[in-house]
This record gives sequence, structure tokens and C-alpha cells, in this order.
Amino acid sequence: MKSATARFFDLPELIPLIGIYLERHNLSAFMKASHQMHTILLPLFHRVVPLHTFKTPETLQALARNAMVTSHLMTDQTACGRYSDVVTKALQSNDPSIKFKKGIPTYIPSEEALEALCQGGEFPAQLYQVLRLSPRLTQLDLMHISINNDLTLHLLARVISGIDTLESLLIATYSNARLFSQIPSYIFNSCPPSLKSLEFKLYNTIASRATRFGTTATQESNSIKTLQSSLSIPGPGRQIRSLSNLTQWRFMHDDVDDLSDIICSILESCPNLRSMDVPSLGGPQQIERLKRLVANCLPHLQSLSQHDLEHGTMNDGTAMFTVTNAMRPDTLELVYILQYSEIYPTIDRELQRHKRSLKWIELDDCMGIESETITSLLFQYPALEVLKVNTFDYTRGVEVDIEQLVEKKWVATRLRELQLIVNTEPGEVDEEEEFESDRRKYLEKFCRQLGAIESLEVLDLWVPSDEDGAYDDYWDVLGPRFSLLGMLSLGDSGVSGERWGCLGLLAGLKSLQAVRGSFFIQYAPASYKITQEDAEFIVKHWPRLKVLELYRESERYVDLSPPVEYLLRELPGLCIFATERY
Repeated sequence: MKSATARFFDLPELIPLIGIYLERHNLSAFMKASHQMHTILLPLFHRVVPLHTFKTPETLQALARNAMVTSHLMTDQTACGRYSDVVTKALQSNDPSIKFKKGIPTYIPSEEALEALCQGGEFPAQLYQVLRLSPRLTQLDLMHISINNDLTLHLLARVISGIDTLESLLIATYSNARLFSQIPSYIFNSCPPSLKSLEFKLYNTIASRATRFGTTATQESNSIKTLQSSLSIPGPGRQIRSLSNLTQWRFMHDDVDDLSDIICSILESCPNLRSMDVPSLGGPQQIERLKRLVANCLPHLQSLSQHDLEHGTMNDGTAMFTVTNAMRPDTLELVYILQYSEIYPTIDRELQRHKRSLKWIELDDCMGIESETITSLLFQYPALEVLKVNTFDYTRGVEVDIEQLVEKKWVATRLRELQLIVNTEPGEVDEEEEFESDRRKYLEKFCRQLGAIESLEVLDLWVPSDEDGAYDDYWDVLGPRFSLLGMLSLGDSGVSGERWGCLGLLAGLKSLQAVRGSFFIQYAPASYKITQEDAEFIVKHWPRLKVLELYRESERYVDLSPPVEYLLRELPGLCIFATERY
């Protein structure tokens, strides 16, 4: 009888079907199982190509031979130049193993001119040379690209316009002041009609500092000098054309110049936009224009985010709420705001018109948000599936008072992810015994609310710092009264109350996959350590659990207790260490 390995290879067509479900690092490990496995999976490995990871001539040559299957290419100038050299040599030697798009576009005089551009370090030419091998490309990420002369801008626009299959384009570029305001409309007008997603990151810089790639070879060639006149692309002075398939738009820039007119003109040409990053605009007139634009030109908007902040200032939400108020009621489904700082009116009031439709609310690295603002989102938004409120500074006033968190029944019973900073200290309590009694009472009410949410997959809860802001040291000194440790304990069945816990109230979380936050047990009192009974409860009621952060990353080599070892045995792949983000 054949071995299991031999029987597996009797059906080699099954191997790629397995491979398509693997992440890149797992696929790489799978390929190393045997020479036959490597041969079968190599084309699949080159579907998504982070080009900066291909550094040797051998790996670049292997990529060139399989580039026909590449659908997603991520590159910067250095990596593209390296790959272009390999491709050019292969084409010059007529390597039969490398298939490429024959012929060159009419705006390039000859193959010799193309090679001269590539040798001169002209990135768009190098990019075109590379893309000739990948006719199935649907996603292109161009990182750290320098555009400091007209030729580079015009040639890049023409190269992008020729990618007929392109559906997603991310471009992060540096430019000098002269070209800065021209780039958005040039690139937008070059996008093929198939494009569905466009992300722009535009940074102003000094031309001589932006790149080490020169254009000396380009300037010395008379035939290449004629390129400029043949690169006819609609620029800022021409009407911006419509991209009817574009559904996602994001634009970030760091320049002090006002690009409001250009941004609004582009957005007016995206009638089917569903997801938009709210741009930073100049003054009240530009904001009013954006409001009219959203109301009249963007009827399909569903998702809004705001990443682009001018000069690192905090965000009062003015631009975001201008857009939300211009949208039809109950059409907004997702809102993400970076560095939000609450100023009257509060965010819950501004989002009220969409409370029946909002599924995702994320306030990232925020400060100064009232506890009532956050709890109102749980009390009034029935469609909510994700609520994330976080900060990198735990003294900035974004915690939710646990008393307010449980004073009403939540209507947000469809939650899949919940991230909060919870203040478990009851207010106006002086006696230690009364303090602990109230803390437990409120935690139990909180766990009853959580335990009823069967859809919950990620629970990420933190406690705030002490009054002195010594959050980094709380592990050793604050103790259980400022923690959530009782949430991972079943407690005592007797009346002594020496070991308290409310883990039993969370039995309904059958979909739970990750528990993160203030649950570290290394320095917890013995009464809050996880027992064998606790571990068996977790295995039984949280069968899908993949992350349970019981230790910090720095505690990776501590001795594990038998109950924790039991968790690792019964829940294969379980991660018990917090990531460095903490």
C-alpha cells in the first residue's frame, strides 16, 4: 500500500487548491516540503509580489519566468530598477522561458530609447519594462517614488494608462514644489477605466534630496528628448474625466498649499464612490463646496475615514461631520477618525442621523472623549458590529466609566469587535471593602452584557493609568482593583469570596477568537491566577480562541503553570503573549 505522501502526489491538482488559502510565509514553507511541491507551487508564489524582497539575480530570474501569473505587484524605485535590469538582459538574450508583451507603445521611439531610459534610472521606463511580463496585473503599489521633472510625470502617467486590467492603484510619491499641485490630476487622468480603488500619498520635498536617480542619460539622447512632445496627457488645465468604476478613494498630502480645488474636481468625477478618505481642505468656502459635492455628486457613499491631518494637529471632526451631515440619513456604514479630540458637539450627536446604518466606528489615537459619548454608541446604535476607541497615551481621557457602561441595556448586540479603555474604579467610594464590592458588582453587570453577544469575536479591554500616569508600572503596583482579572476567573462556589470571578457569565461567547488587554497574570495575586477549572471552561466555551494575552512580550520565557499549558495543548496555535504594540 502506498504511503500517505505518495497518495497525496497522485492528485497534484489538489496542491494549488490548498496553496491559494495559505498566507505568503506559510506558502513558502509548504514549497520547501519537496522539489515536486516547489515546482507545483512556484507560479502561485508569484501571484502577489513584494518586489523589495527579491534581491538576488536568481530570485528575480525565477520571478521573470513566472510573472505571467502576477496579479499584485508592490515595488519601490530601487527594487524596480533591480528587476528591470534582469528583465532587459533576458529580453536581449531572447530567453525563451520568459514571455512578455511584444512591441512598445507609440510614445516611445524605439526599444533602444526604452533601454536608454531604463539605464538612465528613469523609473516609469523601468516600470513599463517590468509590466510587460505581467498582463494579468490588477493591483499595483508604487512606494517612495520621486517625480521631479516633467518627463517622469508624463511618462509615468502614460505607463499607468496602459494597464488595462488595473483595478487598484496605490502611489506614494515625493515631488518638488513646482510639480506638486500638478501630479494628482495628471495621475487621475491616466487611470484606466477599470480602476476601482485609488490611494494617493503625496509628499513635498527638495528635488536634489528626493532621489539618487538622475536623468543624465535621458538628457544626452536626442531621440529621447522628443519624448516630451509625444506624451500628451490631460493635465490640470484640462477637464478631468470621469472614472465610473472607482469606488474607493484616499488622498493624503503634507504640503501647506491648498489643493482643495483639485481634490474637489477629482471627487466630482467619481459618481459611484462608496468609500472616501475625507480630505483636509482650506477654509469654510472649500468645506461648503465639499458639502454640496457630497450631497449632489456622491449618492453611494457608505464608508468614511480621515487620516490626513495637517501638521499633526488634533482633529475636531469638522470636515468629517460636514460630510456625514451632507449624506442621506442612515446611509453611512463605517467611520474611522484618526486623532479625534472631542469638541462640542459630540460625535454621537453628529452621527445620530446614521445610527440605524452604522456598523463600524473607530476612533484611533484619540483624546478628550467623554465617557457618555462612548456609551451612547452602545446604547443607541443597533447595527454596530465594530466599536474601537484607543489611544497611545493612556492618560489622555478616553476611558469609559464602568458605572455608565452598564446603566442601560445595550442595543448593540451584533458586535464582532469591541475595543475600550474601561475605568473599573467606582466613583465616590471611600471604604476599601465597599470599593471592591461595587467594582465586582459593576464588572458582573458588564460581563452579563458581553455574554449575551454571541457574535463577539475580538474583545480588547484596557484599564486606564493611575492618577500619576504611571501606566507602564501598573503591572506590579496597581493590583486587581484596577484590573480586569476577575473576568478570567470562575471564582469560588463557597461563601468565603476569597476567589472572585465572573468568567461563567461569558459562556455565550462561542465565536470569541481573541482576548486582549489588561488580563496579564504574571504579577497577579494567587487568587486571580488561572486554575485548571478556568482553563477547562475556556476550552469548552471558547473553542475558536486564537489569542489570549496572558503575558507581555517581555515575559515570553516565564515558567507556565499547568492550567496555561493545558490551554496550549487543547487550543492548538493559541497565542498567549501580547504584541509589542503594548
